[in-house]
Amino acid sequence: MGERAVSIAGIRDPYTIRHIDTVIAWARSKVEERWGAPGARYQLYYHVYGRDGVMGPWEPTPVPAHELCLVVEAVAPQWEDAEVICALGTRNLFYARLPEVKGTAGTAALMMDEVLRGKPGYEWTVNHVLPLADPLELCTVRLEEVGR
Repeated sequence: MGERAVSIAGIRDPYTIRHIDTVIAWARSKVEERWGAPGARYQLYYHVYGRDGVMGPWEPTPVPAHELCLVVEAVAPQWEDAEVICALGTRNLFYARLPEVKGTAGTAALMMDEVLRGKPGYEWTVNHVLPLADPLELCTVRLEEVGR
């Protein structure tokens, strides 16, 4: 799908954590102002570790965190574009406008001030599909009772 760029930021401010979706939306909007909406030209993802970074919306037991790790990932046809988009998407976490906050400094900390090059982006596809009358017809299921 394209070249991948990754950046990592940490957030520990309780107010920013409570409004993390607003912060991400603001940072994303700044990328869209310069690059247009995501699509064929680029994709931008925010993975929020400490909230739902592993299971995303399927997280069964969300727990409020005292700090979050945001992994920002951009995919674009050319590495140079992915790098710029990722940097813009990460750095704008610092400047997000939040209600009740007068300043913009200190809302995020970068692990490093550089964007990391990832392996090229890909899209999963289904390569092998078999029509089955019974979903277990390809599996042998056996129950063994061992010891007492």
